[in-house]
Amino acid sequence: MTEARKDDEHVLATKTALNRLLAASLATAAALPLSRPSMAAEDSDAQGDTERLDIVGTIPPECSFTESPANTNIGTLTQNAEVSVGTLGFTCNLAALSNVTLTVRSSHGALKRDDGTETVAYAAWWKVSSFNGYTPVSAWNPSAFAFTEQSAANGTQKSAELRVRITGPTANLTAGDYKDTLTFTVAP
Repeated sequence: MTEARKDDEHVLATKTALNRLLAASLATAAALPLSRPSMAAEDSDAQGDTERLDIVGTIPPECSFTESPANTNIGTLTQNAEVSVGTLGFTCNLAALSNVTLTVRSSHGALKRDDGTETVAYAAWWKVSSFNGYTPVSAWNPSAFAFTEQSAANGTQKSAELRVRITGPTANLTAGDYKDTLTFTVAP
């Protein structure tokens, strides 16, 4: 074999080896992003930007009546009679004890005879701390009586007995049903 042929084979072998080395290097480089996708995140010198978003929502304060007397029929009307009509209670979704606004309004200011004009005066007492005994319902008509009461916390019910006392005379009145409507409201 001639010297020139040996040199050609040597050059060819070198090129083949270099091509194989290049191919292996390219294959390794192509595999790197697949095997280490977080290199940039691990690099403490990497530059970037951070955005933090505070997601905020609101639950509005609410109060509602959660218990009311089942039977508000006070029976035969007799002056000075006192009757418990049951329990009236409310809850609020407030986290802490808070003052809430309540109102009570009487539709007639007295017990009024159905289909008539006769009335019987009466007083009511909702035994919450804001009431200091019986109050004539005539004071709750035509305008509502507003007062402040402390709620219970965390949705706990605040309730008390509702009592009625007949304060007006009933003798010699026309027979029939005498009615009034007390409307209570509660708001935070």
